[in-house]
Amino acid sequence: MPKQYISDVITNEEIAKWQNGNRILIHSQTGSGKSEFIKTKLYEYCKTNNKKILLLSNRILLKNQNIVDIGDKTDIIKVTNYQALQSLMFGKEYTLNELISPYDYIVFDEAHFMFADSMFNKTTYLLLPPIIDTPIDKILILVTATPQELLGYQDQYDFQYNMVFDYSYINNLIFYNKTRYSNIVQSIIKNIPDNEKILYFGKNAQDCFDLSTQFESAKFICSKANKLANESSEEAINQIIYNSKFDCRILFSTCVLDAGVNIIDPDLKHIFIDSLNPISFIQSLGRKRIISDNDKINLYVRNYNNGNLWYIDKDFEHKLEMVDNYNNKKTNDFSDYYKGGNVDDVLIKVYIENKAKLQHYKTQKELLQEMRDIHQEDNYKRYICKLLNFNYSNIQKPNYEIEYDSLYDVLKEYVGKNLIDADREYFKNRFFSNIFVPKKVNYKGRGMDAINQIIAEDGLPFSIFSQRQNSGKYRNRHFWVVQEVE
Repeated sequence: MPKQYISDVITNEEIAKWQNGNRILIHSQTGSGKSEFIKTKLYEYCKTNNKKILLLSNRILLKNQNIVDIGDKTDIIKVTNYQALQSLMFGKEYTLNELISPYDYIVFDEAHFMFADSMFNKTTYLLLPPIIDTPIDKILILVTATPQELLGYQDQYDFQYNMVFDYSYINNLIFYNKTRYSNIVQSIIKNIPDNEKILYFGKNAQDCFDLSTQFESAKFICSKANKLANESSEEAINQIIYNSKFDCRILFSTCVLDAGVNIIDPDLKHIFIDSLNPISFIQSLGRKRIISDNDKINLYVRNYNNGNLWYIDKDFEHKLEMVDNYNNKKTNDFSDYYKGGNVDDVLIKVYIENKAKLQHYKTQKELLQEMRDIHQEDNYKRYICKLLNFNYSNIQKPNYEIEYDSLYDVLKEYVGKNLIDADREYFKNRFFSNIFVPKKVNYKGRGMDAINQIIAEDGLPFSIFSQRQNSGKYRNRHFWVVQEVE
């Protein structure tokens, strides 16, 4: 069933049902016409009834794009971002009720922001009060594709609209295993046709930037608050704001792009997502707006094995146990129990007073538990497939061509170098981390013979041999040498 558009579901008659003091939750897929609904249907309704709209955005990039979309309708619609309100409230200049007082409809666009950004934005919790105690003269509209944390914090809404989601535009779904030794991302990109654009979402700015430097046709963007902001392409950001597309072939981005922003470009055919968080995952995927039945993408998702899930789940569990223990002990007893290692203002303010961050941890723990409860191999893969309504048996695997390119790059780098001790172990880690398809040889021992057999099986023009050092520090010890074979 194709996805629904907000304006098709929320008619003028539906808007007329909303009363002051109501909370409205719109759970809709990205690209479901949120901006169109606000700037046309809600705008016309408010203009007719002499009402005002405050539209809140979670990113400067999205705010600027919203301003462009709204155009000359500023007589009814005021566009600003959450952070502007937070700064005024944190400085004790205004209360939230004072800041929203001139408006009748308060639209929380990308409403998951308060929880999702609480990990690095310390004052998002200041925006939470209306979600529990909505002012009696306001109508609160919360719009998001990922309402899990909102529903965990407040499960009662006067009107809740759940749109149908459609991910049929995903042509191929490929999971890849990424380690600090592997070249899998680089190899996949090398095998993508030059006339097809690529968007990579990374959870780490440094990783995104480092990858961007390896491709001539690539650019990198991040938030202005990031330590790598000077490396961020202002040109690419402006292109997205004003044209809803970027001109470079490959764009590496942090979460600065993960919510609300539209990218409308049929040449964008490949999206990489490196994020365990399902909320961030869906938000990243939603940046691409589909404009026709032929507008398809290939989606590449970093895989997390069951061991990864267990480790991260236990970390969240530990943090939540600390909160429970704090609530059930006197401060001195708590300090003694944890020996002062985790007892500081961060614990008290972040986990106890900051309800947004606490809810974020609770929801992430629940989502991780959902993944682990699948109780099969490849829990994360199966969870993502269920999320996207994608047939698990149709997952594609990185092929021999990608493995060939990855191993070729590793071997070429080591040609002529003497490998011994730590250098040899590092080489082995890199080599075996770039094997993506089954092999005839059992290579668990990671020896030289196994490596040469894999090289032969993949048809790589290299070989490895052992040679004894005759003098110097490593005299009479054997080292490996990689040679290129014509």
